[in-house]
Formats: sequence, structure tokens, C-alpha cells
Amino acid sequence: MTNTMDKPAIFIAVPTAASDLPVTLKPLLNGIEEEAIPVQTKVIAEDDVTMRAYQAALASRLSVGIGFDDQHVVVHYKNLHAEQPLFTVTRDSADRLRRLGANAARLVKGYLETTGLPGAIVVADKMLKTAAVNLVGLENTKGGGWVTVIISGDVAAVSVAIETGKQTVGTDYVSSTVLANPAPGISDLSQNPIFAPVPETSTNEETPQQPQVTDVAPEAPAEPTVTKDEAEATCNLCGDPKCPRKLGEPRKKCLHYLAKINRANY
Repeated sequence: MTNTMDKPAIFIAVPTAASDLPVTLKPLLNGIEEEAIPVQTKVIAEDDVTMRAYQAALASRLSVGIGFDDQHVVVHYKNLHAEQPLFTVTRDSADRLRRLGANAARLVKGYLETTGLPGAIVVADKMLKTAAVNLVGLENTKGGGWVTVIISGDVAAVSVAIETGKQTVGTDYVSSTVLANPAPGISDLSQNPIFAPVPETSTNEETPQQPQVTDVAPEAPAEPTVTKDEAEATCNLCGDPKCPRKLGEPRKKCLHYLAKINRANY
């Protein structure tokens, strides 16, 4: 573990520069390493363990700080109230410390706004490859050709990804933020997704059209029945298919012609 301050890392507060981390905190470091997040020590002269963790979070570029005393380990995030840390656990369980290190912060969302869709796709790809984060989506910001890339994950992972994204976009960078433990309803604020689920919608629209084809098919046999009778009726006087008279022949050949004359005479 290095003490350099040149790259984003979780800070663990220690009382003096010569202080070494207790051996009992080794599971905590193992949990952090599992998430591939850098960790460093920082000298913070605070008596209260919660305040040490908070001051470490303020100094950390990942906004995550850890403090410890003889009984507890505290994980803090800089956007939270100083007296309300993310986690406070006892040091009596190695497994609990490992899990605390692996989840050095709560699930958060990160927003990075940049110019242009191609740049947004590039920065999203870079962020996903840099840290263990999930891509929530790309939002179209109305005006200026700006696109917002939204990711989620642990505070440390999201902070690393956002920092990497800012360096990737360069001068196209507009703004960014990281929200720890977003309040209910925050996710519903995004209403302009660039890549809507069009294939699923088109599939659902085509499905009801299939029964319409099968419904029309049974009506087809009924049409030849009518046209057949009309085609066999060659007499234009009576229209009876059984009449042997054809169009243009003398009327007396009509099967019903004599009957019509007899009725007229009587």
C-alpha cells in the first residue's frame, strides 16, 4: 500500500505518519482489493473515530474515508453529514471486515455530461472497463448537443469511473456528480433515453397482426361458392344456372321463358 496522493483512492485515517495499520484490519484491506479500488493511509489528528473517517473522506478524491479505533471501523462519504457515516462495524469479525472493505460505500449513481453521442459512447466504454460499475443509460440533454452518461455501483467504483471519464472526454467535459444512496424518485428524473427499446416494441406490435391474417383466411372459401354459381348462369333472362340458354340465343330456349308467357296469357 502506497502513501502517494497522486491518484484517486480510499483514505484510511491514521494518527501519525509512522503508524502502521493493525494486523486485525488485514481483512478490511483484502475486501477493498477484491473490488480493485486503490487504498492509501492519511494522517488525520482527530480524537473521534467518526470525524477521522469524515476528514479522510473529504481529503479523498474518491470521497470515501475510513477511520478506526480499538473497537470499531467507520466508513464515511464526504456528501453525508459528518455525524452520519455510511457504516460503523465492530472489529471482532474478520468476515465482517472483509465485507465492509468490499462494500466500502453504498450503491450510488454517477452522472457525467459531455458533448456529442460518439464521445459519450467512448467515455461509457472507458468507465465500464476501468471500474466495477453498471451502465444505467445515456440521456439526451436538450440543448447544446450534450449527452449524460449514467452509471451505478459502489461509491468508490463510481468515483473512479467518473474521474476516468473526465480525463477521457477532455475539453468536451461539461459537468459530473456522484450521488451516494440516491433518494427514491431520483432514478425517475431521467426521461430522455437515447437508445429506447425499439425492437421489443416492434415485436409486440407485430404479434397481434398475425391472428388478423388467420381470421380472414376462413372467409376465402365462401367467395368461390358465390362466383361459381354466377359463372354457371349463362342465361341473362332468368339467371338460373340450370337454364341451358346462352347469351345471344333465342329466348324460347330459356327454361323459364314459356312459363312467363303462359302466366302472361292467363
